[in-house]
Amino acid sequence: MQRGQADVPLLGHAHALLGARASTTREQIDLMAYRQFRAERLWDRDPSAAVAERERIAAEFAGRGLPAYPSLMDLGTAYRRVGRPRRAIATFEHALQLLDQETDLPPWYRLSFEVGLARAHRAAGDRAATERIFLRALKQSIASLGAELFGTRMIASYLGDEYRETGRAAELAALERKFPPRH
Repeated sequence: MQRGQADVPLLGHAHALLGARASTTREQIDLMAYRQFRAERLWDRDPSAAVAERERIAAEFAGRGLPAYPSLMDLGTAYRRVGRPRRAIATFEHALQLLDQETDLPPWYRLSFEVGLARAHRAAGDRAATERIFLRALKQSIASLGAELFGTRMIASYLGDEYRETGRAAELAALERKFPPRH
């Protein structure tokens, strides 16, 4: 499956076998992860079906009492990719609320959710929210991971794109002094 050599019918058969035996929490999480992979394989052929599958996965995660935020990350991204940025925003905000209730996750764990939320706001045309969220994520990333880590530099790059596209040369120059572009 990871090499992309499995076709969708074979994936459906594997799903039936996994679903019949998933009894432990670990097996249920594996089943849900498998289903997320299957939804991604559907994407190229039918994005609407892939989104619907991700909606079912998120509902099942919640219904089984499993941590729902990983499936919400994928669902929010799928909504953004099919041009439904408001649904993406609501989904990412819900995932972040769930993350706020977790006590054993490292602070950097929420960064990808913050980036997803900012990108959804960008898709919705809300540049102010996009910038605010990227700034918050950048601050969190520097504090928890350091300024030199690739993920921190990626967030700085997204923020730089916002400054560049809105003609904010002074802010872009200041950001690039802190995070010089690598060639």
